[in-house]
Amino acid sequence: MQIQVTYQNNKTYKLGIISIKQQQYLEALEQFKSFYHQYPHGIYQVLIFLYKELRIHFDSLELRMVIAEIYIFIQNYTEAIQELEDILDLNINHPQAYYLINKIYQKVPQFSYPIQIMLEKAFSEKIFDSSVIDCLSKIYIDSKQVNKKIGYYSTLIEHFPDRSDYYKVLALSLLEKQQYTKAISILKNYLSKFKKSHVDVINIIEKSKTCTPLNTNINSFLIELYFNSFQMDKALSLIEQLCSQNPNYFPDAIQQINDALKTYPNNHDLLFYQIKLLLRQDSLIDACEKIKQLVNLTPSYVVSLIQLIQDNFLHDNYSIYDILIFLYIKNKDYTHAYKQLTLLIDIPNIEISMVQAYISTIKSNSNQFDLELALLTAKLYYLNKEYETCINTCRPLFSTSLDKDSRLLCLNSINQLATIIDYKELIYNTLELYPFNKDIHESIQLLQKNVIDSEVIKLSKNMTQKNDYLLGLLNLRNDNIFAAIEHFQLISSDHDNFINAQLLISRCFLELGKFKMAYKQIERTLPQLDPSNIALINKSTYLMGISKFHLGLFESAVQNLESILESDVNFTHLRSNIDLIKSYDFSSKECHLISGCFLNNFETLHIIAIPTPLTVNSNQSISFAYPHNMSGIQFCIDQNYNSAKSEFNLCIQVDPKMVFSYCNLAVIELHEQNPQNAIELLEKANLISPNNDTIFHLYGLAYLLKKEFKLAIDYFQQALKLNGNQPLYYLNLGDAYYLSNHLLLAFEYWKKSYSLGTLFYIIQRRINYLSLESFGVSNWISIEPLNFDLKKE
Repeated sequence: MQIQVTYQNNKTYKLGIISIKQQQYLEALEQFKSFYHQYPHGIYQVLIFLYKELRIHFDSLELRMVIAEIYIFIQNYTEAIQELEDILDLNINHPQAYYLINKIYQKVPQFSYPIQIMLEKAFSEKIFDSSVIDCLSKIYIDSKQVNKKIGYYSTLIEHFPDRSDYYKVLALSLLEKQQYTKAISILKNYLSKFKKSHVDVINIIEKSKTCTPLNTNINSFLIELYFNSFQMDKALSLIEQLCSQNPNYFPDAIQQINDALKTYPNNHDLLFYQIKLLLRQDSLIDACEKIKQLVNLTPSYVVSLIQLIQDNFLHDNYSIYDILIFLYIKNKDYTHAYKQLTLLIDIPNIEISMVQAYISTIKSNSNQFDLELALLTAKLYYLNKEYETCINTCRPLFSTSLDKDSRLLCLNSINQLATIIDYKELIYNTLELYPFNKDIHESIQLLQKNVIDSEVIKLSKNMTQKNDYLLGLLNLRNDNIFAAIEHFQLISSDHDNFINAQLLISRCFLELGKFKMAYKQIERTLPQLDPSNIALINKSTYLMGISKFHLGLFESAVQNLESILESDVNFTHLRSNIDLIKSYDFSSKECHLISGCFLNNFETLHIIAIPTPLTVNSNQSISFAYPHNMSGIQFCIDQNYNSAKSEFNLCIQVDPKMVFSYCNLAVIELHEQNPQNAIELLEKANLISPNNDTIFHLYGLAYLLKKEFKLAIDYFQQALKLNGNQPLYYLNLGDAYYLSNHLLLAFEYWKKSYSLGTLFYIIQRRINYLSLESFGVSNWISIEPLNFDLKKE
């Protein structure tokens, strides 16, 4: 009661009451707002008074507006909206009411539903008050009511055809709903009403996220706009995009260029792009016709056309080179004609008679390329499968500037003939002249394979035990290990080659990484050897020792190797091999680590046990984790890699600082072709044991698998700086140099690895193609000297 007396005695309150009585509503509203700041709770007394007045003056829109504004002022928007709705029921064309509705939406968008209903009712009554238009537009945009927005702006354009912004919003909405035909119609209307607005329309289409290159209509319209606004680069770029995504678009693209040429008949870019499209469609008659027109116009156009084809044509195409050679010859530019001819001849399925005609034309007009044209002629014989004629055509080019190229072409022809006997001298001379050229080496490798494949086919037609033995040797030479084993196992025990076949099977097991099977095979075979054949016994014993070494049976391996010294102190690399193995620390008599190298495909990792523990890990105390590590290694040797991974992971769980197991897990990841996983494991190992040769070596293997040869070489070199007595490091560094085309260095490091002995069979496999002679059992089971010292270029 006391508060109420206070309100009634308040001067501001009284002035507001008086202003209402005098129908001075704006003054009253200001007084009541001021009163609210003094007595917030007193505002309800004000509202009671106002509602009493409203009973007397029910139709007073001004009084209702004061009540609505007070509700907005005190943020009671629900009541404010109700009052505004009552006002609009009394007078739907009340501008101030729409202003307040807009004001409420700006402050509290969550009231959009009742506001939208009121505004849509007004809009349907064609009330186009600015507050109605602005607020309703914002509601549709905010709530993403695209369909309503489309109808809304369509109506606005009917009543306000000169408002350019309405066209833009409507077009964007239609594009968003992918109603491309209607969008184009609206934009064309916009263009007709607002001249020089092409750029605006282009921006509208470009901004539309739903406009995709797959919609022909909208993109064709966009291309037309680009041309009309002289944005040639954008038009041609979009045409190029459409053609690349849809080959069926070429006819439309050509028509668009033709239409543009009607407006710009001498435009350089359009003319050349038209020819480009014709060429890509293989419309040679039309393309040649256009080219001849350009030649007749100005010679400079010919040069530009040639440059256009060379710079922009993305695919080797028979027709392109044909046209270029034609143009160069027509301009008497025989140098470039010859260069294009060298490119043309490498394209499959060329027309040989046409190339011969070009060679004849150039030769009759210029003597500058006599040698080069002779080599091209030889290539034509090669392509025509006239291999002996190709070789005879190449021979006069030996000892000329084209010596290497002509010899390589000869080797390719010999490959196709699949014969070595008649061309040994040529092959050896070529290798002597270019000992570290990778193309030459690969050609000889392929020749060996083709010759062996041919021999296998011949022998397979008449299957005997003798032929089985020969087929086993051929497949072993061809790195087809399983086929070799299959043929060797067919040799019966009473056959002359039975013992040799058993020894060769052990060599096959060695290459497959089945070391236990390899040495067990030799153990079974050794008692059957002729006691007088000391050389064969020693070679077999050596192979058994190496197999045991890779199993981690280091002491037993040394015993086998030392036994050879009793009968042959000069056995190749033997003493140095024994000294090296003895220098390793395997006092625990257990293998802690596995590692590996790649087989000849440079993809499959060959896993072996290594005796040297991690450099800085020698001080690591024995823990309960060790048995898991040992079990993991045994599973690896048995090639049970899933079980091995489980053991190594258990080892790490027991002892998170067990560096051995991180490295061993990394080796398995490399074997499974997961170099990035291996690198992540090695990073953890490196934190525990930095500056470690084993870790550096495995990093190198990972990057070798990723074909990042420079990084691989760097890591292998770091490993060798820390440990220069590990054959694996030399072998893998040689592989990295080979794969990065540094054959001289590759052979140097392979030679060093070979001299250390334990990986002799891998390096034999790397370079046995250099010997054109057949390989027998003696070649396969021993570390016989290899020729690494090829003459340097």
